[in-house]
Amino acid sequence: NYFRNLATQIILSSYASTKLMNIFIYNNVMFNIGVTSGDWYGSGIDFGGITTEVARNIMVSNNTIIANPGDRQTRIGICLPTVGYATEIYIQNNIISGFRYATIFGVGPDRVLDIINIDNNIFWDNTVDSTMTYCTSDSVYYTNIALPLHESFQNNLFTNPLLISDIDFRLSEFSPAVGAGINIPSITHDYNDNL
Repeated sequence: NYFRNLATQIILSSYASTKLMNIFIYNNVMFNIGVTSGDWYGSGIDFGGITTEVARNIMVSNNTIIANPGDRQTRIGICLPTVGYATEIYIQNNIISGFRYATIFGVGPDRVLDIINIDNNIFWDNTVDSTMTYCTSDSVYYTNIALPLHESFQNNLFTNPLLISDIDFRLSEFSPAVGAGINIPSITHDYNDNL
């Protein structure tokens, strides 16, 4: 999918007993995210809502999520499931850039994140405006919530991904992302259907 000029690109809003299982969001290009009004904000992927069910087996991989903080309100790249118990969450091979409040956000209270892998992503130009964030880093911000029971956070880069241009989201020849991803056997083609 190719998303442009939306406040929130993908939102899954769970109700009291919604099952959030086996969700795969991959090979999407999302850009020019945000809103011009100061009354709201823009986000990339939001697993919002409240459910008493377990959230399990959620994969967010190979996405390019680029906000437009220049003249728009932007907030969160990926908002984690706000359920009582979430496990087997994989965030891998994504480029996330331009979000003012948090790159990846988990919120409580009384929520448990068990297994979460945040590996081989590029986080760039997030949380740089101190008037818009409480985050202390450009990675994951957990607020009013216990840290994950089992977390992998490795091989993430905090550098400019060097895309071809602001409208061409392929990697340039010198991009630090070239060869830096993790193999995901179920994903064999990119968003242009190239191997």
